[in-house]
Amino acid sequence: MPAPLTPDLMDIPLFSGLTESQKAEIVEGGELLMIERGEALIRQNDPAEALFIVTSGRFVVTRDAQSAWVGLIGPGQPIGEIGFLNGGVRTATVTALRDSVVLALDRQSFTAVAARHPGIWHALSQTLASRLAETTARAAEPIPEPRPRTIAIIPAGR
Repeated sequence: MPAPLTPDLMDIPLFSGLTESQKAEIVEGGELLMIERGEALIRQNDPAEALFIVTSGRFVVTRDAQSAWVGLIGPGQPIGEIGFLNGGVRTATVTALRDSVVLALDRQSFTAVAARHPGIWHALSQTLASRLAETTARAAEPIPEPRPRTIAIIPAGR
């Protein structure tokens, strides 16, 4: 379901070399999606038809053959870039650890943005290299338990 534009979308490191108008152009070419806690954004082996960028929230990356998590993804980071850029299928399942918002860019939108703003390739490759280094340096760990970060007290009656 579409979500309202949030100010933190404009501060994504992947877009740091772009002007405000260029960032707004990217937002216009994409779609903001709300993903509920526990919902899979992408599933391993599904077709990779979009690239996602986290604007708020947190995701865990798992692979079907492993019980341990592969990685954690937070605000400002891309999701699904490997299969998307490779033109293949998803290499892992990515599930929301808490309610999250992502910007979805389909292949046509991403290609148009990258053609006009080639600096996005450098930022994306930096992110991929950092993620690969973190993944290979970390031993298998159990999936983290999400902890509540917001508590609301509301009246339930008299």
